[in-house]
Amino acid sequence: MILMPTVHGGQSLGNQHFLVPHFCRSLAMRSLLFIFLTLLMPSLVLGQMGPSAPIERSPALDGSLRPEMNVTTDVIEKLGEMVPADATFKDDTGKAVSIGDYLNRGRPVILQLGYFECPMLCGLVSKGMVNSLRDIKLDAGAEYDILYVSINPGEVWELAQAKKRNMLRELGRPGDAIGWHLLTGEKEQIDRITASVGFEYQFIEDIREYAHPAVLVVLSPEGKITRYLYGVEFDPKVLRLSLIEASDGQVGSTIDRILLTCFRFNHATGKYQAFAVGMLRLGAAITVIVMGAIFLPIWIRAFIRSRSNKNSTPKPIPSN
Repeated sequence: MILMPTVHGGQSLGNQHFLVPHFCRSLAMRSLLFIFLTLLMPSLVLGQMGPSAPIERSPALDGSLRPEMNVTTDVIEKLGEMVPADATFKDDTGKAVSIGDYLNRGRPVILQLGYFECPMLCGLVSKGMVNSLRDIKLDAGAEYDILYVSINPGEVWELAQAKKRNMLRELGRPGDAIGWHLLTGEKEQIDRITASVGFEYQFIEDIREYAHPAVLVVLSPEGKITRYLYGVEFDPKVLRLSLIEASDGQVGSTIDRILLTCFRFNHATGKYQAFAVGMLRLGAAITVIVMGAIFLPIWIRAFIRSRSNKNSTPKPIPSN
């Protein structure tokens, strides 16, 4: 049985007014212990399970999408490695630039490798990227950059300019032009950037076209490879979270950053999926906040009541 403080005739019953805060503290300590165990147990369980088995990624679409291209290309993922910042190209105005000119701006980068006169696959990848970017509600040039590097050394900057104009028209955001950069260059420099991200491609002499994978590469602001997204359609939620993850939470909303604590990218599905430990940690954090909101007023009221009872205790009248 739990005794609650009572007041009779304006006087407290001895020191019982200390029972309420003591009870609250005991309940809070038990609750905090439960939360601590909730946070600890999943880590212990996962530690006992050992490392997970490697996940096979989905195959990339490549030049073999064209029946006449009897060539298979692939992507050898190099997550965590850096792209060459000193690789030199020309931008869509004919100006000499380097990859490093688009790095270290505090914004992640979406890298597309293809060529502007590609009759099929590159256009599908570009269209899928534009459709996804239209839905993610982030601004190019402010929260991310687009870098489209031609793998065809025969293409000139005027083609890059025309391609950029068409892509921005499809996007429907003329103001995003500041964040779009389409580059052309010599084969040596092209091969440096493609090799750095593991992008394999081949020129097919018979049909005068390139076989290559369909992939977007997400880079951190410093140029580190953080994510590969395959195919010709890209889930806006996946692309948005990939950008936020690449920026280490520097772009996007608070909700986006909370989601990243609870979800991890699954290479097999190409999507972000619930992460058990992250979900438990989030739940525990919410529990702490809710408990604080519930018990803090109780503690404050109990403290005020105890102080009031103490002050209201009649002082003994000194005897003559």
